[in-house]
Amino acid sequence: MANAAEKFLLNYQEHFLWSVLTTTNNTRPSPRVGQLRHSSDLGFFYTTKTGTSKIAQIEKNPLATISLYPKKGFDTIVAHVSLRLSAERRDLDAAWSDELLQYGYTGKNDERLRVILITVHQVTFGKDSYEGTPIDPKIEGKISKGESQSIATGPFKTKEIDELLKKTFTPKKLADLITFQGSYHDSRVMEVHYKEGVGLFSSTHLGSKKVNEIQVNENVALLVSDQKAWDQIIVDAVAKICTCPEMKKKVWEDSLKAFGFKGADDEQLTLIIYTPRRTIHHTMVAPPEELVAEPIPSK
Repeated sequence: MANAAEKFLLNYQEHFLWSVLTTTNNTRPSPRVGQLRHSSDLGFFYTTKTGTSKIAQIEKNPLATISLYPKKGFDTIVAHVSLRLSAERRDLDAAWSDELLQYGYTGKNDERLRVILITVHQVTFGKDSYEGTPIDPKIEGKISKGESQSIATGPFKTKEIDELLKKTFTPKKLADLITFQGSYHDSRVMEVHYKEGVGLFSSTHLGSKKVNEIQVNENVALLVSDQKAWDQIIVDAVAKICTCPEMKKKVWEDSLKAFGFKGADDEQLTLIIYTPRRTIHHTMVAPPEELVAEPIPSK
């Protein structure tokens, strides 16, 4: 029998095609759009191929987050889950659908095919919370400890990244902002802007949950998808909280009054400034294109 968290997710199956699965890449959130699926045999699951980055990340850390955006307001459905990889024949057979052929699989006997089985521990949506399966204490012991992010190496494409972000976020766009929430991630939809002299940024309230999370862990990711073109751009970034009056004057626009701000000098108005480390552009017609920026100097 489905628990409260699973029942809640099943109410939003029309959004499964564009779910965001976020795993952890050493010290950084690693999101991607994927089709969440559900069956009576497997429960919730994804399909994937051997050799993908998500498989390597799940093997090191099975804790993950699935987010769904119902396209109303800015609240996002956030599911805290644990993942298990399976190559068992019965799971592959149960997961197979001929529609997977469009993603490059040759059939249910494709040696690359893997199933990501999902255990849902908790789902939140706005102020509401739904409990799922209690987390297995043994999972903490499966998480690889003491890993650090590898140092970026060239060729660096900092200028190309800036041009891509300027093109993508001018005018502003809605994007998923993924932060860390303890061992899991948090996700919400934000308006993200690009402005000369400022770079990539969002506006928010000083005491918001996302601000607190960034102050604890500055590693974030942005994900913007084009559902018509079937592509997505992921921005791996360092986020900084900025309350500088001059910066707030640079970005102020009257549309911010709709979010309760009185003006550029409003003490609650806070900027999140994103410094990109790399971008990944996924399309349906070509392999992912990754651009790496010059390393951010340590302070």
